[in-house]
Amino acid sequence: MNNANKMAELVQETDKPVVRKITYAHLKKSPDKYYMNVYRISGRVLEISEKNGNDFARIGTGYSGANVFYVIALGPSDFVAGDWVDAVGVITGQFSYKSTAGWDITIPEMVTAPLMKRGTIVKYLAKDKPPRDDEDE
Repeated sequence: MNNANKMAELVQETDKPVVRKITYAHLKKSPDKYYMNVYRISGRVLEISEKNGNDFARIGTGYSGANVFYVIALGPSDFVAGDWVDAVGVITGQFSYKSTAGWDITIPEMVTAPLMKRGTIVKYLAKDKPPRDDEDE
């Protein structure tokens, strides 16, 4: 199986009803409950760095971009702060850091496949999409 097929399977896993019901509020409240659950996000890169061939980014999602995830993307990219991206991977808990204003902040953390251009996930979902578990065949 090639990487495109693996990515399509991973993205389609995130389209299951049980996964779609997981909200940012759920992840913020009890990230350990969703440990290793497959999840996908689309958002704007707020901050990004590269170390040892992987991207480390804070990505803002939601209407105003206020729902922030810490993403460890396995593989480098050419994305920079301000770019819009898609990410698909697993929830790995939470990430805590101190803001420049001195606030202690904790956000959901994910380990993902390499970051993708925004809109890529939608394309994967549209390709030969099998029936969902909650749909009649």
